[in-house]
Amino acid sequence: MPSRVKFIKKGFILLYFCLLFRQQINAQSTDFQLPAPIGGQTITLKVLTNGNYVIADPYFNDGSIPQVGVVFLYDGLTNTLISTLKGTTAYDLIGLSVTALSNGNYVVSSPYWDNGNIINAGAFTWCNGTTGLNGVVNINNSLVGSSKDDLGASIYPLSNGNYILRCNSWDNGAITNAGAVTWCNGATGITGVVSSNNSLVGSHIDDYIGSDIVLLKNSNYIIISPNWKWDGGYGAVTWGSGTEGVKGEIGSNNSLLGRSEGSIGSEIFVLNNDNYVVLSNHWKSDSVNEAGAVTWGSGTNGVSGYIDVNNSLVGIGEGNPNIIPLTNGNYVVMSPQWRKLKDGIENVGAVTFCDGFTGTSGVINSNNSLVGADFASELGNSVIALSNGNYVVNTPLWDLDTIKLVFNGTKYDTIKVRIENVGAVTWGSGTEGIHGVISKYNSLVGTQANDLVGLGIIPLRSGDYVTISSLWNNETIPNAGAVTLCPGNASVTGEVNKFNSVVGSTAYDHVGNGGVAELTNGNFVVSSYSWDNSTTGTVDAGAVTLYNGLKPFKGEVIELYSLVGDKTNGNVGSYVTPLTDGNFVVSSPAWDNIAGAVTWCDGFSFLGATVNNLNSLVGSAANDRVGYKIVPLSNGNYIVASPFWDNGALNDAGAVSFGGYGFDLTGAISKNNSLVANEAGAWLGYNGLRTLSNGNYVVEYPDWDNGTIINAGAVTWGNGLTGTSGDISSSNSLVGSSIGERVGISVVALTNGDYIVKTAGWDNGAISDGGAVSFVSGINGLTGTINSCNSVLGTTIGSGSKTVSEFNYIYNYLLVVRPLDNIMTRYDQADATLASAKANNSVNIAGNGDLPLLSNDCKLIATIETGVSNGTLSGTVNSKLWIDGTQSAKYAKRHYEITPASNASTATARITLYATQSEFNDYNNQIPSPTLLMPTNSNDNLGIANLRIEKRGGTGDENGSPDSYQGPKQIIDPADKDIVWNNIQNRWEISFEVTGFSGFFITTGSIVLATNWLSFTGNLNGEKHAILNWKVQEQAVARYEIEKSINSFQFSKIGVLNSKGEGVNSYSFMESMVLSGEGYYKIKQIDKNGNYTYSRIVKLFANENPLLSIFPNPANDKVTLLVDKALLNKKIVLTDLCGKPLQVLTINELSLNIKIGNYANGVYILNFEDGTRRKILKQ
Repeated sequence: MPSRVKFIKKGFILLYFCLLFRQQINAQSTDFQLPAPIGGQTITLKVLTNGNYVIADPYFNDGSIPQVGVVFLYDGLTNTLISTLKGTTAYDLIGLSVTALSNGNYVVSSPYWDNGNIINAGAFTWCNGTTGLNGVVNINNSLVGSSKDDLGASIYPLSNGNYILRCNSWDNGAITNAGAVTWCNGATGITGVVSSNNSLVGSHIDDYIGSDIVLLKNSNYIIISPNWKWDGGYGAVTWGSGTEGVKGEIGSNNSLLGRSEGSIGSEIFVLNNDNYVVLSNHWKSDSVNEAGAVTWGSGTNGVSGYIDVNNSLVGIGEGNPNIIPLTNGNYVVMSPQWRKLKDGIENVGAVTFCDGFTGTSGVINSNNSLVGADFASELGNSVIALSNGNYVVNTPLWDLDTIKLVFNGTKYDTIKVRIENVGAVTWGSGTEGIHGVISKYNSLVGTQANDLVGLGIIPLRSGDYVTISSLWNNETIPNAGAVTLCPGNASVTGEVNKFNSVVGSTAYDHVGNGGVAELTNGNFVVSSYSWDNSTTGTVDAGAVTLYNGLKPFKGEVIELYSLVGDKTNGNVGSYVTPLTDGNFVVSSPAWDNIAGAVTWCDGFSFLGATVNNLNSLVGSAANDRVGYKIVPLSNGNYIVASPFWDNGALNDAGAVSFGGYGFDLTGAISKNNSLVANEAGAWLGYNGLRTLSNGNYVVEYPDWDNGTIINAGAVTWGNGLTGTSGDISSSNSLVGSSIGERVGISVVALTNGDYIVKTAGWDNGAISDGGAVSFVSGINGLTGTINSCNSVLGTTIGSGSKTVSEFNYIYNYLLVVRPLDNIMTRYDQADATLASAKANNSVNIAGNGDLPLLSNDCKLIATIETGVSNGTLSGTVNSKLWIDGTQSAKYAKRHYEITPASNASTATARITLYATQSEFNDYNNQIPSPTLLMPTNSNDNLGIANLRIEKRGGTGDENGSPDSYQGPKQIIDPADKDIVWNNIQNRWEISFEVTGFSGFFITTGSIVLATNWLSFTGNLNGEKHAILNWKVQEQAVARYEIEKSINSFQFSKIGVLNSKGEGVNSYSFMESMVLSGEGYYKIKQIDKNGNYTYSRIVKLFANENPLLSIFPNPANDKVTLLVDKALLNKKIVLTDLCGKPLQVLTINELSLNIKIGNYANGVYILNFEDGTRRKILKQ
């Protein structure tokens, strides 16, 4: 059922007030005249969290008073005007901005509002998001300034619905630019004048209180005021309560203060436990001869007083210190310019672990920090936080001091030798840290000069990490490279070697220089694009190697288990892109003289191959650079952008290709496998690739030429299941039709998978730049040219650049405001005008959601909702509508044929059919009268209960005659609640789930069925087997098929009982499998002539059986499955959410352990032979 029906009930009438003139423009748009002409320069449109919306025009002229500004609040359901707020003085510019709060209310900012004779004093006006605010801005309904330019400020909404006003140039009486920060109640607002009674304020000239504000996740906030100076203090950082705020003047009782100018609050870091850290790298103190400080603050109480060694970690240096928050709430301080006081050595560097719950104070030293040993070590330039709360310090420029024996002619002397830049990687505990000096006893280190161990660190989801040392020297082999998998819960110490790392075997292999990619299944891919193929003798051929995340990660890169190149400088593996289904894509744009290649690889069992045109998408000419960009889709598929691909003689035309599991994307790029441009220099795919949340995608090409029409522009919807290929044209894209329209210059993806195309330069006939806003379904796209059927059109010259739009997610429609037309338009995709004559059309569906089936003239045929209870309908769907001229004795005049191009007999979805009351009246007025009548009005509950849908399989003749369908017949009884009268569109809407598509006829229960269902019940016996009992009055019945589902929609056959013959008979069926959790059962009655109908659905629920349970769940490493004897010797399959098989197990014992430790965190499914599925949460 279309989502619009969710809020329209039978008999509910929408009232439109006289302030608005409502006009039905076309199939899907409703225009509303705005209450008064607006200024038309800058319009704000804001949808609130309650579904109401605000339209603000700061340049609105109130009669002869110019630009006083106006703010309207509208009801999001009825689109009626709720309130009007205006200014009173010329150039008040009321509503220069509007801020929506999380509780549904909103705040109007008017910095140029005049407070009597005080010009531009400014005002902030809180408004109720349900009732709005009528009248004019004044001191009684707003927080206002008392001096010129007082409130040119910013609003910071808090997560609890309250908000903060930052006015750092506010004047405190004669004290100019003192600054103020005001906490405001988001449920009631605040009124009056800004003062120390309601705000934190400065008390001296140019204090500029509130230069910046940092919000905490707990709704508290931090105020940064570096210019504050008083009482020996310089700069202030003030904590504020998100429920009460902070007010008065700054002092040591409510703020953290510095001792010298510019010495506090260089940056604020919010920790993962909602505490915070103040970095003050220019802080100095006479008592501590070191610069820089880090001060911890409580997120619930803050910190106050002056920075000193008792409340701060000091001595971090003034250079480039940094803070790394850890996932467990603690933090690490990086001080690369820390110096050893004892030895006077500069820039040694230090890394200090700090407690994020109480803070850490004192002076940095080797007893509380990991420190460097010598001048310019600059330890602490890089620290990586791990997902498990620990951290890693990588220091690739670390030098190794060692002892060397030198023979002096008579004996061996020991001398100290420094090996430069061997590199080191040091693990730190996230609860205790690490201190002391780096050495091979606490770190993973190199052994030769310029090994640069730790040049890169890749943190993994598991908490482990990978160390990349692509310049590491393998004994006498220079720059062979090494990649080391390191546990995230303990130190790895000693030297990098081939026994603990994956290494190169040829000079300058640079193993790992392409990075390491972690796949969603827990495996790893090591990319080494400079690897030399010794088999073919090619330098820099490149290799990409898959490693099992559970097996040892060491040894030389082996060609047998790698995707390799055989072209000199082919650099296979320049980029690796993991896909959501556990597989991955290798992009090698330099392959074969920079023709480029893109290779899809199995992330579970890749055995190795050489890149060629039989296993890869490749370019046809030098510098095609195929694989310039890979964009993964949410469903496991991907798109390839090759903007430099030459389309024959058209250089750099560009192409966008689609690939995925089971999709053979190999060979040369062409219009048969890719969307291609037909213009030189088009660079299609360089920009303008947008993924949708439903797995589909959009290609934006505003510079596309429509024949001789230059820069007409095009937007192409891409099918995320099969891709979209061919030349860009109006048959596969939404295109422009005039010079310079540039369709696709602005595309906005919505969170529901749909998208909006804004075309400011679209010409509405002779109206240049009238503009258009097109709402596009994300499950089938939009093709052709912009018109009134598919878009909201501007009707005034230049309107396009002034038009604003926003999607209302609460009520599911697009809202467009055209200020130059003085029109507000509501665009409902599902509210097209009902087709009134024979119609047909085809759509291509990919994804889940509501999709109106529209005729070529944009009239509504029917609506399909995919994805409901795992609906499976996808691909091309053909729809036809007939309205018979004469009344049939059995059916309403309006009937349908909806047929998927593939799997028509098994596809599932929810559909909505439509009918008019006059069509029901024609059925009811037959002579002789039908036994059961259709509804006579919206309150006719008996008529609603009589309605049935007769589904006939196959396809019909050109008139859609019922008898022309050769497939089986099924009678569907829609739920009464899903038969709705739509008062707005004056039509009946009948929704129901269906399996199998064909002809649909609206009828009543007067049709004689082979089976009259007298009763159907179900229960569980003591062993949790389902017992189904039904009693029927039957004639000409062949058999009864028992079907089961675990999700109420996808059913499978679990048994068959033959008919006992004509008359009243009773049947009973017991399911062989034990029921676990929920089970849905229905009976399919099949006539002797092949027609069938279904019983109602019976739902049974079995409580968790101790003999059939999974524990622990959630789990980290393994789960244990306890089973009933009935499951012995049965197979179970563990899959991911995409259905990818991960393990196939046979249940040989009543207790079975299933290892899941190597998989990524997420949901996995255990699939039993009877169709039962159980979820496992890995975390």
